[in-house]
Amino acid sequence: MVRVTPPPDALVRADVLAGVRMRAEMVADHLGLNGAALLEALVHAETADLVLIEAHAVPDLSSSSDLYQQVTPVCFPRCMFFKCF
Repeated sequence: MVRVTPPPDALVRADVLAGVRMRAEMVADHLGLNGAALLEALVHAETADLVLIEAHAVPDLSSSSDLYQQVTPVCFPRCMFFKCF
């Protein structure tokens, strides 16, 4: 098992990643999660099959966490909590 988040294009095609995101959103909606939440899952890199391992309604928000690492390339860390304009 390799923990890569977000996965590079060389490992997962864009269409597969879109399918994974859609399935993850469906799981989060079904569980009633909103705001900052973390889903730990295994993903099949060719079929977008998703196997949920854990769901965290109150995830780790330290600078070493996966959630923080995913958000920081997109926006400043404060955007995790406040809408940036």
